[in-house]
Amino acid sequence: MMKTTIGHLCLLAAVLATFATLSPAADKPLNILFVGNSYTAGIKSAFSTLAAASNPPIHAEYMHPGGKTLQWHAENEQLKAKLKERRWDIVVLQDQSQTPAYFPGKSLDGAKRLQASIKPTEARVVLFQTWGRRDGDKHNLKVAPDFLTMQKLLTSGYAAVAEATGARVAPVGETWKEVHLDDKALFQRLYRKDGSHPSALGGYLAACVIYKTVTGRSAPNRALPPGVSQDDATRLWAVANKL
Repeated sequence: MMKTTIGHLCLLAAVLATFATLSPAADKPLNILFVGNSYTAGIKSAFSTLAAASNPPIHAEYMHPGGKTLQWHAENEQLKAKLKERRWDIVVLQDQSQTPAYFPGKSLDGAKRLQASIKPTEARVVLFQTWGRRDGDKHNLKVAPDFLTMQKLLTSGYAAVAEATGARVAPVGETWKEVHLDDKALFQRLYRKDGSHPSALGGYLAACVIYKTVTGRSAPNRALPPGVSQDDATRLWAVANKL
């Protein structure tokens, strides 16, 4: 029992240290740039709602052209210009929804090249770990026949990028797995009808996880984006704060 307790305390200390390295000074506004695609667009409303309610304040901007990869963003001149527009504290990177699962080498290449552009700004990099498709990847059923299999691949892909680059991971997909294991009906509601993109609920859960990762604090639990009830928010907020 003592070994387990010590192990848990060590893990908690490591997590708190991670949050501490990302958290701003108590009175300093935090500037965050999100770089991704339609999945990032799907959390924009929820994260902006949390940012507006945050103390200290958070200024967030988003670049999310549909379907783009980190490799594409690494060549994007608009992103290079955006990085110079202000002093960013954190840049959140989200790859195309299948790439880290099936082509982790491409994710790593894109992340490394982006990191080279981000490094002069002194911003810290956070990886937005995405979620598996609700019913597996219909175009790659042999590799990802269900959500859990695809999530395992995505988690592994993002972890490999984090280990190689020193970036932090916002474990969004792992929180979706927690919901999947605990409440299948609620899990279904995290998605839009396409079984891929986030609903308002899914966007809220993702935003809460990213908020905690970048600030070290729980998200404001009364800041609700459109389409999210207080009852659902309370349940998802609790899941986000388990990790």
